[in-house]
Amino acid sequence: RRRSLSECAFECDRRFMQDLARSHESILGDDILALRKLLAWVQSNGGSADKLQFAEDSSCSRKLVAKSKICGTTDEGDTIFSIPTSCLLHPDSAKSDSVYGPAFTSFALEPGVDDRIVLTLFLALERGRGESSKWAPYINGLPARIPVPLSWSDSDLKCLEGTRLEHAVKQHRKALQQEIEVWTPLLLAHIQQNKFKSVSAEAQALARRALIPEMISWSRTCVWSRAFSLFLNQTKTIALVPLGDMFDHSPDARVEWLTDDTAATFSIRSYEAISEGSEVFNNYGAKCNEELLLGYAFVLEQNKSDTFHLELAASEAFEPNDLSGGTHSVRESGIRDSLLRHYEISSTHCLRIDDPLPGSLLLAAQILSSTPALAYRLCSEIPPGKSPAEALSARIPSDDVCTSFRALRSLHMLIMEQLKRLSKHATPDENDSPEIGQGFSAKMSFVYRKSQTRIANMTLTAIKQRARSLLSQLSTTIDEKRITFDCDELYLKEKEEYMSWLSELGVLNSAVEEISVRSYFGFTDGLRVTSSITEGNFLGSVPSDAIIVASDDMLESCSNLGIDAEQAALAATLLRLTLNGKERERYAPFVNWIMCAPVTAAAFNSDVLTVLQGTAVGQSALGLRAEYDEELEMLYEAACLRNNISRSNLSPLYARARTLVERYAVRLPQSEREIKVPEAGRLAIVPFIGFFPKALEDLVAKFVWTQKVVASPTCEGKWHLELKSLCDLDAGTFLIEPTDGMDEGTQVLEIGTESLCSLMEEDSKFKFSYASTSRAAGSQADCSRFVMCNSVELLLEPADEDENLRRSKTALLRLMGVGDSHYLSVSPNSEIFCVALLVCSAENQAGLERLRDAWLTAVEFSNSPESQVDNTNASQASRRELNSFGASSSIDRKFPSAVGKQKKIESSLEIESMLDVSDQILDAPSRNYLCTFQLAAAALQLNIGSSKNAKKVARTMLRSLIQQLPMPSNTDLIVTRRGTRLEKEASLQRAVALRYAQRQREILEKNVEALARPRNIKKIEKRKRSCTT
Repeated sequence: RRRSLSECAFECDRRFMQDLARSHESILGDDILALRKLLAWVQSNGGSADKLQFAEDSSCSRKLVAKSKICGTTDEGDTIFSIPTSCLLHPDSAKSDSVYGPAFTSFALEPGVDDRIVLTLFLALERGRGESSKWAPYINGLPARIPVPLSWSDSDLKCLEGTRLEHAVKQHRKALQQEIEVWTPLLLAHIQQNKFKSVSAEAQALARRALIPEMISWSRTCVWSRAFSLFLNQTKTIALVPLGDMFDHSPDARVEWLTDDTAATFSIRSYEAISEGSEVFNNYGAKCNEELLLGYAFVLEQNKSDTFHLELAASEAFEPNDLSGGTHSVRESGIRDSLLRHYEISSTHCLRIDDPLPGSLLLAAQILSSTPALAYRLCSEIPPGKSPAEALSARIPSDDVCTSFRALRSLHMLIMEQLKRLSKHATPDENDSPEIGQGFSAKMSFVYRKSQTRIANMTLTAIKQRARSLLSQLSTTIDEKRITFDCDELYLKEKEEYMSWLSELGVLNSAVEEISVRSYFGFTDGLRVTSSITEGNFLGSVPSDAIIVASDDMLESCSNLGIDAEQAALAATLLRLTLNGKERERYAPFVNWIMCAPVTAAAFNSDVLTVLQGTAVGQSALGLRAEYDEELEMLYEAACLRNNISRSNLSPLYARARTLVERYAVRLPQSEREIKVPEAGRLAIVPFIGFFPKALEDLVAKFVWTQKVVASPTCEGKWHLELKSLCDLDAGTFLIEPTDGMDEGTQVLEIGTESLCSLMEEDSKFKFSYASTSRAAGSQADCSRFVMCNSVELLLEPADEDENLRRSKTALLRLMGVGDSHYLSVSPNSEIFCVALLVCSAENQAGLERLRDAWLTAVEFSNSPESQVDNTNASQASRRELNSFGASSSIDRKFPSAVGKQKKIESSLEIESMLDVSDQILDAPSRNYLCTFQLAAAALQLNIGSSKNAKKVARTMLRSLIQQLPMPSNTDLIVTRRGTRLEKEASLQRAVALRYAQRQREILEKNVEALARPRNIKKIEKRKRSCTT
C-alpha cells in the first residue's frame, strides 16, 4: 500500500533513534566475524535463519535484513527464524550445568532470589568461561555496552532529573548493588560449600574471577534488555534467544513468537510480506518511551503508544485541607485512598495521546477532591448488580459542579507541577531536532521529555475543554430571574459611583459584565460573557493604579503572622482606606463598593455568632474571629489603625475586611518580561476582573501583565492586568464560583450572607424544612440536592487519661477506617458514628479486643463465600498483631495463562517490572479497612449489648446538641426591610444564622428518631448465628 508522509517520517524517526543507539554499542568479539560465527552456530545446532542475513552497511552491521522475500500474510505466517530450545539460555540451564548446577539449584531456593538473578549470574559465569562456554559464539556477539540509563554516568543521569525514569534508574542501581553485595557472595558460598557435589578449586577461582561488579552490571543489562518471556515445558520463565534477540523493534510489525515443547523449538513468524533486502523487525509490544529507553536504549519521537504516568494519591495537589477550604475538620487522608480501592479505581493513571483525560482519572480526582462530608457519604457498599463505577457515579451526581471543578483544578495543578520538572533540563527550543544536545544521553532525554510534555499539554487542553463543558452545564441551570446586574437598593449609590470610577480609569470590559447570581445553592458573584470569545483573547483589563495591594508599613507590622501575614496586611490596608487613609480619594468608589459585599460568618455580629456557637460552623467562625481580633490588637498597638474609632468598634470592620480579602484577593502574576511590574506576585484586591472566581483560574482564564496604549489618555503607557481566555467561551457563559453540591455550612463560611436569605426575600413562603421539601419554591430536584448536601459535623476522638489505651483506640479506629469527624445527614446515617462511639467508650484493652474481633467477623461475613477463607487468614493475622492493628500486602507478578504460543507483546511485562523494580526492594505499605455504613451496622448487631448502650449515649449526645440550638419562630426568620443599613444587615445575618441552626436541628432530630427505632431481634439473632457458624 502507499504510505503517508507521516508514516514515512515515523519510519525515519524510528530508524534514526535505533541506529543512534546501535552506534553506541560494540561487539565483544570482532564485529563481522563474531556475527557470522553466531549465525553459523545457530544453523549448526539445528536452527533455521535461511531468509535472514546481516546488513552489509558497516555502520549497522547488527541489522538483520531479508535475504530473500518473506511471504507472510495476515492469515498465514511465514517462519523467519527458529532455534532449538536447547540453545536458549535460561535459569534451568544454570541448574542443569555440569559444574555449577547443584549450587544454582540450592541458590534459587533462597528467599528473594528470582529467575532474573539466576540468569544474570549464570550469564556472567558463562562469559568468564570464554571459548569453553557452550554459548561462546552467542556471548561474543553480544554488545560490550548497552547504553541504557542504568549504565549512564551521574552527569548523564542529570538529563533525566525530575522524571519517572530517574527514580526507576536509581532503584535499579540499588538492585544492582544488592546483586553485587548480597546475591553474588551468597552464590559463591553455595558453590564453595555445596553438599551434593563438590566444585573444584579451579572452578571456584573461575567463578570468583567472573562474578566481579563490571561483569554483573553488563550481564544484568543484557538480561533486562534482551530476555524473552516464554513457556518452556509448560512453565513460565525467561530466556535469552541467540540471534532472535537481534531484531529491532517496529510497533507496526505483525509477528508472533512461540515455543513447541514437542519439537523442542522456539520460532518467530511474520504475518506480513517483506521484500528482499528490507530490514526484518520484531514487535516488542505497545511500549511507551520510558520502557524503550530504560530497556532498549532508544526512544521514538512519534510514539503512538507513549504514556504519561500520573500518581494522584502521593500529590500535594489533593491535600484535603486545600480542597475543602481549610475550615472543616477532615478525616484521615488514608480514607480517601481506601475509597479508591473500595470503588476499584487506581491512583496511578497512564495518559495516552488518544485518551489524555480518561474517565477513571476524573473519578479518582473527584474522590480525592471530595469534601469531608461527601467522602463520608461515599462510605457505602456497592449495590448488587451494579459496578463500582456505576455506584460511584450515582453517589457523585453529574451536576455536582463544585466537586468537578475542584477535581479539575487539582489535576491542572498536578500536571503543571510535572511539566515544571520536565522542563528543568529541556532544550530551550523544543522545535529543534533531537540532534541538539551533547552526547547520546542528552539526545534521548530530549526526545523523551518532549513526548512527555506533548501528552501533558494534551491533558491540560482536555481539562480546559471539560471545564468549558461544565460552565455550559452550569449556565443552563441558572434561572434568569435570579440574576442581578445591579445591587440592592441599599447600595445603589455605591454601585453608580463604582461604575463611573471604572470608566474614568480606562477599565476595559467589552466582553464581560459583573453579575450576581442567587440560586438554591447560594449567592455568588462573578462575570458573564457578553460576546463570544476565542482562546487567547482578553476578557477585560484593569490599570495597575486601580489595584489595591498591602502598604509597606502594614506588611512590616504583620511580618510575624506567618502564612497569614500578607492577607492581614491587605485587610488592614483596605480598612485604613475605608476610614481615613491618605489615598482614600483615589480608591474611594471601589473601596465603598467592595465593603458592601456580603460577609461570611466570621464577620457576623457578636450576638449572631452566639446563635451559631452550638454548630460546627459557629465554632469555626468564632475561631477565625478570635484570630482576627488578635491580628487587630497587634495592628492597633503598632499604631497602624489608630483613629477616633475604638478598638471594639474596629473589630467587626476589620473582620469584614479580612473575610473580603479571603474571598476576593487575587495573587498577581509575575512579570514575564525583563521590566518588572512593582505589584507583580503580590496579593491584591482587583476591581472588575478581580471578581473572576478562583475556582476557574488557570482552567478557563488567567491573569497576565501587558503594557499598551489604550483609549483613555490617563492610562497611556501604564501596566495593565488583563484576564486572558484559555478556551473558547460562548456568549451567555457564567464565570461564577460553582456552588452546586456545596453544603450550606461552607456557603455561610466562605461565600456570604445572601447565600440563604436572598430566596426568603423573593418568596417569603419559601420553606427549607426537610419535612416539607415538596412545598419549596422552584424545582423540587434542586431543593432535594440542596437538602442532601447538608450535614451536621461532629468531632469524636478518644480522651482517655491512659495514654496506651488512647493510642490503642486511635489505632483501632484507623484500622477500621473510622475518622474523627462524622457527618450526619437528613437521611439517618449514624452507624459509623455509633461504632466510633463504641471504640471511644471502651473501658480497657479487653473491650477493644472484643470490638476488633467483632469487626473482623463482620468483614468476613460481608464478603463473598469464595473470599471468606482469605479474609479469615487476614483476620487471624490481624489478631496476632495486637499492637499494629494493620496488615501488609505485597504485589504479585501476574503472567498470562496461555500455554505454548505467545506474542512478543508479552515482553512488555518484563519492562513494566523493570519500571516497578522498587516493589522488589521496598516493603509494601500497610493497608486498612474502609468502614462502610453496612459494615458498621453489622458490627453493631454483633455487639448488640454494647451497641444498645452506644446508641443510648448517641441519642443523649445528639439531644444535648439539639438543646443548644435555638428554635426560631417564623417571625425570627423574616428579614426586616425597615431601618438603617446596619439594622437591615444585622437582621439579615441573624436570619441566616437562625435558618442554618434550624436545619442543623432538623438533621439531629431525624437521627435521634432513627436511633430510637426498635430493631428486629429475630433478624439480629439469625445474623449472629450465621456469623458464628
